[in-house]
Amino acid sequence: YESEIGGVVLNFGMVSMIDSYIYGAFEKVSRVLTLFGRKVVWVGLSPGVVCAMIDIGIELDGSIIHTAMTLERGLAKLEEAAEQ
Repeated sequence: YESEIGGVVLNFGMVSMIDSYIYGAFEKVSRVLTLFGRKVVWVGLSPGVVCAMIDIGIELDGSIIHTAMTLERGLAKLEEAAEQ
């Protein structure tokens, strides 16, 4: 909390499946980080993981969790947020 870290990137590149329990765990971590004033960006969500999330009715809260296709784009989002 005392560091100058402005944001966190969670890389899902190696995640091949997701269920409501796994999603809930990552969402809780994201919410806690947001409470500490950090922007959270999820990157590397594969099409299969996104389809599974849709199938189980998960809707990402855009005010808590931001997404990007690649790590580079995720870092760019964090940089943009730091400039504001």
